[in-house]
Amino acid sequence: MNISYPLNDCKASTSRVTMVTGVCENGPISAYVITPERPATRAPIVAIHGISRKAEELVEQFQPEADANGQVIIVPVFDKATWPVFQRITAKHRPDLALLALLNMLRQDRVIGSKRVNLFGFSGGAQLAHRFAMLFPELVDEIHLGSAGWYTLPLPNLPYPLGMGPGSSKGNWHSLMAGSLPHFLNRPIRVYVGTDDTAQDEALRRDPLLNQVQGDTRVERAERYVSLIARCQIEMGLPVTARLELLENCVHDFGQCCTEGGLIQLIRTPR
Repeated sequence: MNISYPLNDCKASTSRVTMVTGVCENGPISAYVITPERPATRAPIVAIHGISRKAEELVEQFQPEADANGQVIIVPVFDKATWPVFQRITAKHRPDLALLALLNMLRQDRVIGSKRVNLFGFSGGAQLAHRFAMLFPELVDEIHLGSAGWYTLPLPNLPYPLGMGPGSSKGNWHSLMAGSLPHFLNRPIRVYVGTDDTAQDEALRRDPLLNQVQGDTRVERAERYVSLIARCQIEMGLPVTARLELLENCVHDFGQCCTEGGLIQLIRTPR
């Protein structure tokens, strides 16, 4: 099913914002789609909100990119009723299938072409983004992760979803990710976090093993993740594409990271 209707666009924008709704086996999934007035020439961006589910905030910040770059922007909406947990991919929660359904629908409707997409997520959305990219690297070009609470590490001695070893969750995610790892690591991987994103807030997952392996704050976890990814790329003889961007004086706030930290500009022109 594909329902599309216009929303109120930014007055200064020439792009068009619509909402589409598709269905996967776990339920309906909707997304805002920002379409530029001129033909899209760059790879589409899929931008995934965090657990606050403020998708409209991502639309507001990314809409100028559609105008400036001739780029389709897709902002999925994981509503709490249907997708109470969308950050992790487990036997019970399959947000990966929702993203696949959206991309297939938009390709069939010729909203986007067959090119790989650029993937961005903030906070909980960054968790889903990198796990989706680990499962389906053939669908993804650039990977942009903003302020993730924690990561699935490419380490076989840690249980999934902390690592790629067998875990308590049903399914063979760990072996699938391990099989796709060389392709995942052969992508540009950019990680962004505010220098002041050090609060131990309720949304930050904590347990002894996680803290020991990844660190106590989002900043520490981002630093360790990028270091590990770069090391894995070197060991596989791949270009080192893992980069960490520290957003000065920014806390765990997407709007501030954009307006004061220049997050959108960094995503547009990664160093």
